Amino acid sequence: MYGFRIKHNNETFAVALENGCVSCFVESLQGDRRISVGGCDRQGRDYQWYGCRLRPGDDIEISFEDIAESEIPAARILDFTKPEDRKAKMIEEYRRLRQALVEDGLL
Repeated sequence: MYGFRIKHNNETFAVALENGCVSCFVESLQGDRRISVGGCDRQGRDYQWYGCRLRPGDDIEISFEDIAESEIPAARILDFTKPEDRKAKMIEEYRRLRQALVEDGLL
């Protein structure tokens, strides 16, 4: 199946989904810059393979390749058709945003 091979500094991994989408993006919130690698499938499940803070000078390489299923690491999977998974994701995001506000001295 097709997906991405990603190298971030010294860490290399591959991600792909047969029937879904895979994304790699950088988010910037309150001065905190993070790389996130995830995806979603047609059943409403959200896959999270990788995420960490970015620092100036980080090396990132992304290539589009045919990825063997055996190369894909286990993902954290949230099934948004289940209320408990939606609630867990909202609580996680709340805590992350609250921590950013604390670090910025706003709370």
